[in-house]
Amino acid sequence: MKPYLFVPGKYKKPSLVSPEGRMTYFHKSHKIKDPTCLPSRAILCFWDGLARSLKKRKDFQKSLSVHETGGLHVDLYRTGQENAPSKLRSSSGRSLQKRQNSNPISIYKPQSAAQSASVAVVSRFGIGAPAGVVCLENLRAYGVKEFISVGLVGSLNSNLKLGSKVLIKKSFRGEGCSYHYRAPFPYVEMSESEERGMYLKLIKELKLKPVVSWTTDAPFRETKEEVLYFQSKGVECVEMEASALMAVGEYYGVSVFCLGVVSDHLSPEAWTPGFFDPSVKKSLSELLNKILFLYTDFV
Repeated sequence: MKPYLFVPGKYKKPSLVSPEGRMTYFHKSHKIKDPTCLPSRAILCFWDGLARSLKKRKDFQKSLSVHETGGLHVDLYRTGQENAPSKLRSSSGRSLQKRQNSNPISIYKPQSAAQSASVAVVSRFGIGAPAGVVCLENLRAYGVKEFISVGLVGSLNSNLKLGSKVLIKKSFRGEGCSYHYRAPFPYVEMSESEERGMYLKLIKELKLKPVVSWTTDAPFRETKEEVLYFQSKGVECVEMEASALMAVGEYYGVSVFCLGVVSDHLSPEAWTPGFFDPSVKKSLSELLNKILFLYTDFV
């Protein structure tokens, strides 16, 4: 299960390249003296439409330019303003709908909440472990210390229906990214002590089912033999990011919670997609709204 690494034990070695170094280079190149700090909490949206729905909210307003965010090609919005624009625009003046290669960050902050309750909502950075890890690394360099990822998962358990909401507590490492951050081992598992209060609150308030997942880099190479193998290990779903994000979180000592909504079913016999089922979109929207509420209430 472990990938081939050219240098054994590389996860113990210091890196030559860092997001902090990249950030410093950008700030120096653009003569930015006071770089922007992001909120300490961020929501990573692996389904593009989830964060795009934020543009419909009248309580979001653009607040920072792309240069102020250190060249991350993002858009920032802050809530609590009375005259928010009806159509959000990027720092270059183009509408968000036309920014296909950007990953907008929205800052959610209710008018009555303290600054510590602000939340960054990030999207359009791609899917899969490498894209998620690069995004997490860059955000961590800007001060984010707690991450919730929200994406789609395929069910390997017939009792896990379309639209079901899950929290991944353990994930088998079928991707390659995590091995650059953690010793070779079949899976990554959440620590019992890791932000226990938030973990329990997420499960209770969002009505999440704790599950074991299988993270893969190759969704078009999921085989009958793999499905049978992982089912025998108690795996209930398959996705593309969790084990890598959890490994990176462990490496840096930041909290990572991986949430998902069931969008399709995978059995040894067949794949049954359900991405456009109304229950999937409804559950994703419910998750985002409830997380925003929890993050501004649980400080």
